[in-house]
Amino acid sequence: MKKTTQNLFSSIKKMFSSLFAWAADHKVWSIIILAIIFGGLYFYLKPANSTGKTEEITVIRKNLEEAVSLTGRVKPTEEAVVTFEKSGTVRSVFVKVGDKVVKGQNLASISADDAYARVAESKASLDAAVATLDELNSGAKPEQIDLKKTAIARAENDVEQGYRNIDDSLRNISTTGNDVVRNTFSKVFDGGYVEGYRINIASCDSVKESQMNTLRKDAEDAIRKIDSVSNNYAFSTSRAADVDTVKTNSLVINNFLNTARNLYATECITKDTRYDAMRISVTAAKNSWSGVSSDFSNKINAVETLKISLKQANEDLRLSQSGEKSQRVRAQEAQVEAARARLNQSGSDAAKNVLRSPFTGIVTAIDIKAGEFASVGGAKSISLISDAAFEIESKVSEIDVAKIKINDKAQITFDAYGQDEKFEASITNISPAGVITDGVPTYKTIFSFAEKSDKVRSGMTANIDVVTKVYENVISIPARAVKNVKGEKKVKVLTNKAKNTVEEKVVKTGARGVNGEIEIKEGVNVNDIIVIEIDSK
Repeated sequence: MKKTTQNLFSSIKKMFSSLFAWAADHKVWSIIILAIIFGGLYFYLKPANSTGKTEEITVIRKNLEEAVSLTGRVKPTEEAVVTFEKSGTVRSVFVKVGDKVVKGQNLASISADDAYARVAESKASLDAAVATLDELNSGAKPEQIDLKKTAIARAENDVEQGYRNIDDSLRNISTTGNDVVRNTFSKVFDGGYVEGYRINIASCDSVKESQMNTLRKDAEDAIRKIDSVSNNYAFSTSRAADVDTVKTNSLVINNFLNTARNLYATECITKDTRYDAMRISVTAAKNSWSGVSSDFSNKINAVETLKISLKQANEDLRLSQSGEKSQRVRAQEAQVEAARARLNQSGSDAAKNVLRSPFTGIVTAIDIKAGEFASVGGAKSISLISDAAFEIESKVSEIDVAKIKINDKAQITFDAYGQDEKFEASITNISPAGVITDGVPTYKTIFSFAEKSDKVRSGMTANIDVVTKVYENVISIPARAVKNVKGEKKVKVLTNKAKNTVEEKVVKTGARGVNGEIEIKEGVNVNDIIVIEIDSK
């Protein structure tokens, strides 16, 4: 064993001696070979992607926007595939792929001569029904209108004469009232209107006597009001309020006379012959007052009846001039409505023979040709998309959907334009119901662009960053400055600029920002200078 080891060392020694001898004789090749070996070791051992250059960042406080990153696809805000609602042979196709159309524009039609014939028939029936109704509603002839106007004038004269007739009764009430109240009871009461009335008889009923004292003054007030109306009454319907005043105060006098009659009918007075003459006078006064009051009421009632007749005459004229709604007119109105309903139905049926654009947009596909048969619910259709605006549809996982909400702002980038060109958008709809996609619940979320751009095209893949939270006034640095070293997060901090001394410090990180920054909770301070190695592209 020992001899074998010695032989091995001897062989190695001879090999290196030969190499050194060759290198001495071939110096140029020796240098080239060594350069290749050491160069390879350098490139193998140096950090990946390192350029050797660095970037210095001064630490400051600023707002950090946290975001959820999503992907989505651009689609029109409206898209539709329209098909015929009736079966038939395609007569015409009015558009081609790429055409811009407006809402309601005709796209294609099927043969429908019978449908349009029914529309024309229904229109003619409606016109005939309307003409008949107009004839019925034409109203009374001119001579009939004149007769009705004459009837109104006659009724107005009757009402005026009725008010004139009231004047005679009004004077009778005034005269009789003065007589039955003031003259008949002149010796029954002491005192007067100012100091108060006091009945001067012994009736054995103090309650009725007290009532008589009050009612005497009320009766005096009533007489004065009746006299005032009587002295100023004019023969006009505008004095209806005066008539009401007389009616009200007549009741006051009537109440006074009824109470007086009852007082003189008490037992202690009927036994006293001294009151016999007065009892007779009170009864006579009550009868006299009842006569004039009844006449006044009858004439008032007559006026009210005349006023009703006048109102009816006016209403009769109004109906004649506006068209009387007789049973025949109402029946014809029903006929008009039925004819109009038939026209609407036939028009609706005819409209189903034409495909119309449901919105303003662009035709994207046509699967209809003239002469083909199109069936209800068949494949013959025309596809459209809206050209007014585009939106982004994204399927958001249940984890991320909990972080976003309606109106959240988002930054959009497209692979076609690179990360430097950003588009603004916001969330306008989040589906309340999830759909299982690859075993994970996802929620359809719609993003609407803040501004319309010609660069946005249907079908583009969008990279979406939704700002979900803003951290205000925090220390943040580029996330690329933080390196994972043996399970710890570290950054390089410039400790001596003159000597270019760099120290690695362990940091505690927080939220990640939408612009590639990360919050530093511990490890560096404001104004520290962070050194970042610049990776090669």
